[in-house]
Amino acid sequence: MSSKDGSVKVVVTAIVVNFFVTLAKAIGWFISPSPSMLAEAIHSFADTANQLLVYLGIKISKKGPTREFPEGYGQARYLWNLISASGIFFIGFGVTVYHGVSALISPHHDEPISYGIGVSVS
Repeated sequence: MSSKDGSVKVVVTAIVVNFFVTLAKAIGWFISPSPSMLAEAIHSFADTANQLLVYLGIKISKKGPTREFPEGYGQARYLWNLISASGIFFIGFGVTVYHGVSALISPHHDEPISYGIGVSVS
């Protein structure tokens, strides 16, 4: 890590913290198989993956000029930030549309709601 670039320290800290948050939520889901806890674990995993993409962009942007890229790789940081943001948007959009369409196609309004530990509500 470079001491000149504080963003590397921030992104690495975010990766580590998000990883442990993901792990804690996954353990929480394993202990009590709550669909909400699973969704939170997946959400935190996505946050970790996005921070990894941002870190990748920072590392690539520090490469010096090459024959193929005589100006260097400085703009790679912005490309990987865009890829990260697009992933968040389109994956979130896709999951939301999938849930909406599947609820419209096969609604299960008469089925009891199960809370995962033998408790259900009609």
